[in-house]
Amino acid sequence: MCIAAFSEPTAAPNFTLKDAAGKRVRLSDFKGKVVLLDFWATWCHGCKDEIPWFIEFQKKYRPRGLAVIGVSMDEGGWKSVGPFVQKSGMNYKVVIGDDAIAQAYRVDSMPVSV
Repeated sequence: MCIAAFSEPTAAPNFTLKDAAGKRVRLSDFKGKVVLLDFWATWCHGCKDEIPWFIEFQKKYRPRGLAVIGVSMDEGGWKSVGPFVQKSGMNYKVVIGDDAIAQAYRVDSMPVSV
């Protein structure tokens, strides 16, 4: 797991991305929660190893205010990500990322968790 590092404490960059239903998901919607952002892709072996951990984190800590958000960086969008999410049993919010969010969070390889 790679944890993104920022030189000074700063607010996480806000974003608006779409989930599988086409609903807009904003980071600001999760204000007051502890948010774990996981930048991943279906082709990333390390990402596949981490997903079961995030499923467990969501089960165990959601009642205490944790929100896991998986930001898929797959170029194929929901066509490739949707079946993977179903098969792996991901129980947390998943959105499709883009170049702007990768740049904002300094993601240049995966997996990255913030």
